[in-house]
Amino acid sequence: MGEIVAAMATCHAPQLFTYPPDEDHAQLDASIAGMRELGKLLDETKPEVILFLGSDHLETFSMSCNPTFAIIAGNRAKAEFAGRNYDLPIHREMAEDFLCKLVSKDFDLAYSEDAILGHTFAVPFEFLIGGRPIPVVPFHTNVYLPPLPSPKRCAALGRAIAEVIASRSERVA
Repeated sequence: MGEIVAAMATCHAPQLFTYPPDEDHAQLDASIAGMRELGKLLDETKPEVILFLGSDHLETFSMSCNPTFAIIAGNRAKAEFAGRNYDLPIHREMAEDFLCKLVSKDFDLAYSEDAILGHTFAVPFEFLIGGRPIPVVPFHTNVYLPPLPSPKRCAALGRAIAEVIASRSERVA
């Protein structure tokens, strides 16, 4: 039976890569230190996959096409921002299982095999995952452009995601 071994939330501010002069650099440093501390939970809990729930700020999707929910179900999770590039393995089997099982539970999911992710993913890839060789499943929720999913719909999705994880064998963060 699959198990959720850790759950965490973190910022993804683009300023953490660019350090603009009008930002409080001590606050940015504290944010980075906090993410690195959360990364230690990955070492302690040893997940086999990271389900990465994130949003987009018109870097991956656009004004003309912004899905409510989307999953990246290819072989590699690529992110680019501020001259930095990331290429992490995707746990493809789990991504495809999420896709099939969530659609069967009446969640309309978009998917891509090769979408380039933006700073929402790049910042935690750098400071939280930090080079750990743990496969990811990038999962997008539209929190930026109307129409937004309702809190009730998001809660239902969370319950359905937990059911999919429980139906598998992996340890998931």
